[in-house]
Amino acid sequence: MKKSVNSPNKTYKPNKLTAKQRAFAAVTSTILFAFSAYALYAQKISFSYTKIGWNKKTHYIVYSGNELILLVISCTLVAAYFLLKLIDHYDERQNEWKYELFGNLCLCIGMALMFISYIVGHKY
Repeated sequence: MKKSVNSPNKTYKPNKLTAKQRAFAAVTSTILFAFSAYALYAQKISFSYTKIGWNKKTHYIVYSGNELILLVISCTLVAAYFLLKLIDHYDERQNEWKYELFGNLCLCIGMALMFISYIVGHKY
């Protein structure tokens, strides 16, 4: 018996990306991987921002330790999402639903970990 590679609920629709979308996916994933590598090397990342209004106090978001690891994992998962879009474009097999499912899973988990690392790493 030959197993079907298509999802039973969806029809086959190939994933075609424009050159601009492919370039965006490649550059974004490269930047996210580079940021993750730098964050692991530096062991501490901090972002500063100033609130708008009469009280212009500068606030800092500092990532080190466990929140840095969460940030690196989240950036890696989001980069994997963009790489999956790029790989799916060149894959000729009829398994787009698998790439879409795994990509959305990577994106959701990555965004959740980024939010958690923000909550843990936000210091005034």
